[in-house]
Amino acid sequence: KTEDYNVPLYRVPAKLAGKKSRVFSQYDRTEIERGALAGKGLEICWIKSPVDAFFAQIQGSTRVKLDDGELLRLNYIASNGKPYYPVGKWLVDKGIYSKEEMSMDKIRDWMEANPEEGRELRRKNRSFVFFTNTPLNENEECIGAQGIALTPGRSVAVDKKIHVYGTPIWVDAELPILSE
Repeated sequence: KTEDYNVPLYRVPAKLAGKKSRVFSQYDRTEIERGALAGKGLEICWIKSPVDAFFAQIQGSTRVKLDDGELLRLNYIASNGKPYYPVGKWLVDKGIYSKEEMSMDKIRDWMEANPEEGRELRRKNRSFVFFTNTPLNENEECIGAQGIALTPGRSVAVDKKIHVYGTPIWVDAELPILSE
């Protein structure tokens, strides 16, 4: 850890890895960010941006390139079980963005332009995600919750309380294409 890298991404204790999908349910995001897990040796790595850490948790996976060039592929393994709060909806409700212009990039831009307010907004989402380091070759994709490789631009995260894994989902949308 250095001064420049101050946001940890956490693993679960080894004795719970793969056995529990809910860990540290006594803590919410704010308590964890304030140090509730400090000193427990659960840090996988430290990154620079709290916004990047937040989006890794929302996405459920991320790639982290360490200073020595090593690439970590981190996947969701558990959460604290607290409810998810849609931060984009808050930005729409406050009139900061319209529903039509809302995007992950807009959320990121707002949080980076408003660091204090962004931290408070992130903390409205009490849910906190824990990762496991997934050893993959450089050309392999991450494995999803269904146990198969995710397909870039095709795999979709779903709430298994609402959708059965493997159910085909049709998305009809106009997406901006910036290049061929």
